Amino acid sequence: MNALQSSVSVDDDMEFKLPNLPVCLDAHPFNYAFAVGCVDGSVRLLHLESDNQNRTISQRWRKRYKAAVRGCKFAVDGNSLYVVSKNLALCQQDLQTGSKMRCIQIAHNHAPYSLYPIDQHLIATGDENGICKIWDWRLDRKPAVAEFRECIDFVSDFVCDVAKTTLLFTSGDATLTAVDLRTMKPICQSEEMHTELLSLVIAMQGKRVLCSSGNGYLEVFNWDQWGTIVERVDTGHQDSVEDLCLLDDRLLASASLDGSVRITHLCPNRFITVLAAHDSGVVALASTHDRRILASCGHDHKILFNDFDPEAFKLLKKRDPEQRERRITDKSQLQRKQFFRHMICKED
Repeated sequence: MNALQSSVSVDDDMEFKLPNLPVCLDAHPFNYAFAVGCVDGSVRLLHLESDNQNRTISQRWRKRYKAAVRGCKFAVDGNSLYVVSKNLALCQQDLQTGSKMRCIQIAHNHAPYSLYPIDQHLIATGDENGICKIWDWRLDRKPAVAEFRECIDFVSDFVCDVAKTTLLFTSGDATLTAVDLRTMKPICQSEEMHTELLSLVIAMQGKRVLCSSGNGYLEVFNWDQWGTIVERVDTGHQDSVEDLCLLDDRLLASASLDGSVRITHLCPNRFITVLAAHDSGVVALASTHDRRILASCGHDHKILFNDFDPEAFKLLKKRDPEQRERRITDKSQLQRKQFFRHMICKED
């Protein structure tokens, strides 16, 4: 794959229009590439490129599956793309050409719902009936090395700690499940929350796990205390929070069916701004490797690309308002900050 420039920025209204409803979105671990899967079974590889201030989004390739795509994730090494589709398949695609490198035709007995590359060899998948499987991609025969049946509804999302010892996954049955990857045995399953859990991230230097839910709140767990939550955070969304993306250790982006992408500061919990607005529900988020661009896709068949500067939002943490304003040199940034500070005061 051709390497892109080290830094790419986008216009505020930069978007990519899709002919079909997008379902999943992922960002490349090393460059400015995005993969998007749609309900018609298509998978696209997109690139953001910048040349003398001319910014473009190019489609490198498009491939089609026989059924709706349910999940697409770049491999940890960035050399391939994993895809699960409604026709039960788990496949690996080459990034240069989009051609299939390997495909397990029947990965689950029920339609897969989620996908997560744990490391260079292990992959986790979940299906509509709550079954989670761990795959070892080094094995040609019987690559499924573990199976977990703790959940009774769809497995919605996965996340793993930095040490790659604990895998967490959320479910439509409103539970969080923890699995020990060394023994391939379950550790604990939480009590049922108020509603389905849809996405999760690890934040605050690995001390907290945040799960999005169908009622717009975040269910917060302490690490290693999976039985019940320690806190609930109101995101301000008016509908379910479909996806989460950690932009900084304490800055969280959330996507909702209310059509907005909101930025929330964690501990103290504080709404900061609406970063993007779609014409209808937002279903997926993905951030570039440098956290400078946040992409969102939704029911309006659009992928929106938004510039994001974590340092600008960190200024809001300072206690002295005059000191904060002196440190913002860009007049447009200052005007934007003052506007959103007024919004924050109104919400408080």
